[in-house]
Amino acid sequence: MLKSLCFQKNKRFILINLILLGGAFTFISIRIVSYVNPVDSDFFSFWLAGKVVREGYSPYNKETWLMGHEIFHAKWISDETFLYPIPLAVLMIPLSYLDLSVAYAIWVWISQLIIFLSTVKLLSLFGNQSKFFILPVFAGVILFRPIFPLLLNGQVSALLLGILVFSDDLVKKQNLFWGGVLLSISILKPNLGIPLLSLIGTYLLISRQYSTIMGIGLGLFSMFLISFVIHPGWMLDYFQVLVSKQTNTYGYSPSIWGLTFLLTGKDLVLSILLSVFVCLALIVMYLRRITSRKNHPFLLITSIAAAMTTLITPYLWPYDQIILIVPIVFAMTILFERRLSFLTSSLFFLLIDIIIIIIFAFSIQLQVENLQAVVPLTLTIFLFTLSSTGISTRSFKSLGL
Repeated sequence: MLKSLCFQKNKRFILINLILLGGAFTFISIRIVSYVNPVDSDFFSFWLAGKVVREGYSPYNKETWLMGHEIFHAKWISDETFLYPIPLAVLMIPLSYLDLSVAYAIWVWISQLIIFLSTVKLLSLFGNQSKFFILPVFAGVILFRPIFPLLLNGQVSALLLGILVFSDDLVKKQNLFWGGVLLSISILKPNLGIPLLSLIGTYLLISRQYSTIMGIGLGLFSMFLISFVIHPGWMLDYFQVLVSKQTNTYGYSPSIWGLTFLLTGKDLVLSILLSVFVCLALIVMYLRRITSRKNHPFLLITSIAAAMTTLITPYLWPYDQIILIVPIVFAMTILFERRLSFLTSSLFFLLIDIIIIIIFAFSIQLQVENLQAVVPLTLTIFLFTLSSTGISTRSFKSLGL
């Protein structure tokens, strides 16, 4: 009888919290839609691409794309064509049936849900000590600057955060094939997906985890097949879009390419040479790390891959750094496992937040975001240092990694 009453109370408590959480997400979504003109947001491109593909046209046709902006009275045209692969446009088809403002609010709501569920899943890494890290981890996430432009612009990078977190969970539960299928979806955002899949795929090959590789392969093939049926020549069109975008935006991203471009006084040749050197050095370090032992915890690999990806990719914006939540929380778990003070491990995320705020203050003066590359650079070095000083298998098991 007592157990039944406790269960009913817990059930009621959970239900009330879910309602409050859903209400908070709805409130934030409505506020963002009322604050930002949806037609002049990044989300408009995704919504328009879904509509264009649904009606049988190519989102890579300049006339079609510009006409779509003209029809909906868009004042801001970020690109002459759609900047992402056809499968992402297919994913947006259901939302394209809705009014733009409604679709925008729903997508912002979904993005918040993905971030919340990913954070809850990452909290489970602390095992029976999770309750002590709820406040510092969620405080760190709420104050994490990449979240604000991500939600305001209706970007899709939160999807990659969820992919990293839940693919790791599937692999950990020995659902290797489906973990690979989920990972393949990261290609929807190629500037992050390509380096992520390359780094993680290399580890999977070396460690002979062929089931996960097959899952990635099947996922990629399925998306390619769907895209080919919709628009057979889309890959050539899309390649031209990528080349054009990279040429026009080089040196202004918060990656190693943008950082060296800024530090060399915008010297194009020198910045490229320095960036290539740094990228090659990091890749060599990564290869040495993954070949030093056969079975690294998958979360260690995804954490390093996430940090490296946001550093070495030639094109990204601050909201893409949302995937750094994975290596940040992972680093907290390792600091905690090493018996450092609770204050040190629990405040690690907030320390990163403070660093980003300081960088942002300098960025406002410089009017560029390049300096934020310091964050993934610091995390990459930190993770390499942590892993090189030896993390025991027993430690990983105790943390559920």
